[in-house]
Amino acid sequence: MFLLDYSNLIFFFLPQIVYNVSVPHEGASLGYETLCAKWQGYCYDNEILRLSELVPEVESGGVELTYPLFFSPYTFERFTLPAFFGGVELDEEKGTVGKVGAVSLAYFLDSREEWQREVGDLWEKGLLRDVQALAEVYAPDLEVRITMW
Repeated sequence: MFLLDYSNLIFFFLPQIVYNVSVPHEGASLGYETLCAKWQGYCYDNEILRLSELVPEVESGGVELTYPLFFSPYTFERFTLPAFFGGVELDEEKGTVGKVGAVSLAYFLDSREEWQREVGDLWEKGLLRDVQALAEVYAPDLEVRITMW
């Protein structure tokens, strides 16, 4: 048992969908890496997705996620779990996560110019379409929400 329903969908398939959605613009096909808001030349990274390497061990009980901070036993990278996980049920005795009800991920697009806002809107609609299509097949009761501001 994993502490999060649809962990494979969230940790493995969603990042692939994000990086494979593209939209046409002036004869080119633009994807997330082109449209993202960059900081020091890089797109924002949902560091919680780096936990995907540990999913098999978490599922088998070999690794337990301490709460609120978890350090990878291999890289010692720190994860601030409340920033990404919602509806957390804790094992109070161990101070570890028992179940996660929601995962929050953020994908920021560059919106400084009008054309970027228009193309970004198309990209977001394409992402939502593809995520909902995948969820209908593999996770019919999965609730997907996209918040834009």
